[in-house]
Amino acid sequence: MSLLTDTLQVPRDLATTTAVVRRERAPLGKKTVRIRTRFSNSAGRLCCEFIDLEFVHGSQRFTRIFAMLSSSRVKTLWPARARLMAAMLAFLAAGCAQKPRHTSQATVLAKASVSPPASPSGSAAAPGSGPRTPAEEAELRDAAELGRLRASSSGSRQGCAQFRGVELAEGRARRQARGAQHANECTPEATRVVTCVETPDGYFVPVDQSLDLCSYRLWFVPRDAARRPLPVSDVLEEFDLAFTVRLEADDLDNDGVVEALLIRGWAHPEGVGDGQDAHVVEPSGEQRRLPFNDLKDVDGDGRIDAIVRFASTTNAAGCEPPDAFEAWVPRTLYGPDIVLHRLSGFKFSLTDEVSRRARAKACKNPGTSPVARRGGEVDENETMRRAACQLAAGGDPTTIGRALNDACSRDYERPTDCKKRRPGVCFWRSTLLDVPAVFAALEPWLDAPTSLPGR
Repeated sequence: MSLLTDTLQVPRDLATTTAVVRRERAPLGKKTVRIRTRFSNSAGRLCCEFIDLEFVHGSQRFTRIFAMLSSSRVKTLWPARARLMAAMLAFLAAGCAQKPRHTSQATVLAKASVSPPASPSGSAAAPGSGPRTPAEEAELRDAAELGRLRASSSGSRQGCAQFRGVELAEGRARRQARGAQHANECTPEATRVVTCVETPDGYFVPVDQSLDLCSYRLWFVPRDAARRPLPVSDVLEEFDLAFTVRLEADDLDNDGVVEALLIRGWAHPEGVGDGQDAHVVEPSGEQRRLPFNDLKDVDGDGRIDAIVRFASTTNAAGCEPPDAFEAWVPRTLYGPDIVLHRLSGFKFSLTDEVSRRARAKACKNPGTSPVARRGGEVDENETMRRAACQLAAGGDPTTIGRALNDACSRDYERPTDCKKRRPGVCFWRSTLLDVPAVFAALEPWLDAPTSLPGR
């Protein structure tokens, strides 16, 4: 499984089989916008479709996501329901739908894997005797164009400038010029963030893709003309559900090879979840997910520092009365951002002056116990703050983990714990219990262990 992932609304049984995702956004009357998400398998056969109807009433905007093949889940106004049913009937009449297994399952926020390109020859897909898929054709075209641009570059177009014509900004400009924009076109922010980065050995080039949704594929183009350009990621989308936060280059692991540092983010359209992950992409195509949420220079010393975030948001729906049903009820667990200051090579510090100063305000008075209580229940926000801050300062993970487990011994259940929680129940139990493991994953990157001796 690739370490580059996009977070999407997909059925559980499609989470590991979906390969192609296409989204379209179009007006549906004066007060409604339709966002269509179509999931296809690797052979291009449509296996499921979701309709996101966005209703606008004055200054408020309401969104519901429905599976077309599970129409019993629709809970909205009758005119909108009628539109959705008509769209479903037209869709089925066209003979395009293939009902997935277990369609009665509720859709969940799941990770749809982006498979890494695997080519035994270490190059882009080579021509074969059999028919090629559209994806293979696109890969061959991109490889040829990158090779042509590299070969034809002049003294005035050295560096990343020689590849500007294949990036998101140029693709967006070409579509605007001929009046054929994407249904979800690339934003100015995406064209600014997603751009070529140069290394001593070559270039990491994001190549614009001819899809309905703003997207790109990351390639490595060696300086050595004898080596062919290599795709080092699958197609990555720029959408509210999945997008690029930052693309830089650095020798993060101090192995003498400069890699691409890719920060990918995601955000649920209803505000019930967001986050981001850091990845290293090698010129060879090897990909690794890092135990950080962000990588950037915090103190301006020219070295890229790491950041781990402990805040989290989820959907807490399920405790409303039947006559006041809400599909999306955001609930946030607040926690500190912990900075790991880069020292040299791939080593970071949690205990030097820069790291301690960065968390000083958030970690003021962390207490002696990691568990805080209020009104007889665990104060989960304060408990998260204390646990993260104590571990960053060198607290014993075994002791802290045991205290968290004793305080949060039972999972939150709906509707049992809606009005009054049972003893030992924590809404964020799994997140809190995972905090020591987060710091354990940081150990290989640190200049010194964070925990006390003899743990």
